[in-house]
Amino acid sequence: MALVSSWIGKPFPQFLMNSDSEQELSNKDLIGSWNVMFFYPKDRSPGCSVQAQTFVLEEERFLSYGAKVFGVSSDSVKSHARFKCDIGGNLTLLCDHKSSLRKKLGLGRTLGLIPHRVTFVIDPEGLVQWVFNSQMAVKKHVYGSLKYLSTV
Repeated sequence: MALVSSWIGKPFPQFLMNSDSEQELSNKDLIGSWNVMFFYPKDRSPGCSVQAQTFVLEEERFLSYGAKVFGVSSDSVKSHARFKCDIGGNLTLLCDHKSSLRKKLGLGRTLGLIPHRVTFVIDPEGLVQWVFNSQMAVKKHVYGSLKYLSTV
């Protein structure tokens, strides 16, 4: 998807979202550290569960690179809280109400139905440095992010 890769080197768009713990988070909270934002279709679906659990499994490696990890979908805060209990770990899940950030990023839908699965690595200045887009290769979102972070 050409639109997604066109974000490399550009500022991550402005947003204001609620987390699974009902705290507000904005793009300003990304400044000063590396961040990984993975957009996934749906809480508790099989592929999304594997992807999120793999991010949890590698949590310490992300922390060793000074990176925070955020999962983003349009599911509700309540749904995110249940999903977080299912997957364990300390990932922050963000509610992209009405898919407003997804739309700003130009993320579409597979077959017009399933929201695209896309991961962004954002540098401490708030610039997108790496993007991966794959609906099926759920673990590559995790390991590709780690590989990129190991080079910076």
